[in-house]
Amino acid sequence: MNKDAILTAKNGSLFVQPDGPNTALTWLGCHGLGTVSAPKGTGTLLQCFDEDGVWETHGETRTPPGMITSQVTIAVKKTMSVLEALENSKCKFTLYVNSDPCGRLNNFGGYARGFALPYTSVSQVDDTGAQHHRDDTEYTQLFSMESWPERFRYFNLSPERQATTSALALNDIFSCAPAVCSECGEAKNACEDYYGASDSAAGPATADILHGTNYGITWAATATDPFGAGLHAMAIRCFPWGSGTRVLAGMDAPAAAQGMVAYSDNAGTTWTIVNIGGAAAGHGVVHGGGIFVLDAYHIWLASAAGYIYFSDDGGVTWTAQEAGVIAVTDYSQIDFLDKNIGAAVTDAGIVITTQNGGISWEAATAVTGVPNLMSVEVVSPNRIWVGTAATGDIWYSEDFGDTWNVRAGWDGGFAAASISDFHAVSEHVIWFTANTAGPVGAVYRTVNGGFTWEAVADLPTNAGLNAVFACSENSAVVVGEPEGALAVIIKIEPQA
Repeated sequence: MNKDAILTAKNGSLFVQPDGPNTALTWLGCHGLGTVSAPKGTGTLLQCFDEDGVWETHGETRTPPGMITSQVTIAVKKTMSVLEALENSKCKFTLYVNSDPCGRLNNFGGYARGFALPYTSVSQVDDTGAQHHRDDTEYTQLFSMESWPERFRYFNLSPERQATTSALALNDIFSCAPAVCSECGEAKNACEDYYGASDSAAGPATADILHGTNYGITWAATATDPFGAGLHAMAIRCFPWGSGTRVLAGMDAPAAAQGMVAYSDNAGTTWTIVNIGGAAAGHGVVHGGGIFVLDAYHIWLASAAGYIYFSDDGGVTWTAQEAGVIAVTDYSQIDFLDKNIGAAVTDAGIVITTQNGGISWEAATAVTGVPNLMSVEVVSPNRIWVGTAATGDIWYSEDFGDTWNVRAGWDGGFAAASISDFHAVSEHVIWFTANTAGPVGAVYRTVNGGFTWEAVADLPTNAGLNAVFACSENSAVVVGEPEGALAVIIKIEPQA
């Protein structure tokens, strides 16, 4: 395929999702899309006279982005169209515009690129040609639509393995580097820096924390390691702290000692070790994603033995919110939507939820036939995704854990597999990693909330993937088990 070929209108196709993310898609054949206008906001200069009466500019104020407007023209037929059915709907829908130079128009996954307009409604309908006293013309309808900002674009993806000297498995990965404009210091884009948590070889070796710079292309171990000999670093997070960044690492649950975390405020030059609480021996993180950080004052840790810990001071002190009352098995992962709504999963197939920040937790309805849950992602106040470590299934709940449905038929779905990690960019765009019993790892992404999933093609050879961090709709880094005697780090970007 000629990647430099210019796309045309005949390469495009429209899909509508009447019921929102993770619901059925309808192809809009014989529909024509006009210009889509997405105002980004306008600026007003802040100016005054200098001593010579000359205007000086001292900054600007900006208006917020406006409604995105679009128009779709359809040829009217005898039966009601999908857009007519949505004309008086009080619910928002999503419109997708895909471009496929190979002409597979009624195939959502066949795009070379596309964009989505979430939270769309019909604002006006114009009927033209319904009747004429003399001319026989085509009867058309023009649907004017409004969508909330921002639309998002998605592209075909290309993976590439990154160089590292680390020889041990990487269990987790995270980036907290925000974008910084040049007027605020050194200019930086989001996700220029990453941190990864590593296994440890047998003592006297210790687990590395890897620091990835240059957008995750260059990786090196931090100056010191946080934990003792033979103890794995299972989870890693970072967040703004004071005028800098705090890195927080979670240690694997030790068999005969209390669980530990470690934090560093100088990119791993030094670490402070913290006991996570007055728990019995054997507590601590058991899987990547076992720590969730909303901000310095809202941090949760999913522990072995049925414990959930909470910190409101940057990881310095911890209290047990759940102390093995609901379950006494290991919690694998924990995730929150905001400071109130969260969920965690156990290796015994139990999902627990909270809607008050963990002040109280309760068991959700069991996910039938799934004995071993490894991963969880909360993407809305109602929708939760979970993945099993045993059967290769991904399950979702639309009512915050009261009922569950399996997403059957996802591209590449297979038995005897584990779903090791999720990362949601939004309610529409979610990534996950999956491993066969081989093991061989794969990466999947959805741009429509989970109704269809697409595998990232041409993934480098690997022996299993443990975690994914998605920087955007089209950019992610995944890490996993050693392959070729070195840890696997794969960067995924739009095809060049």
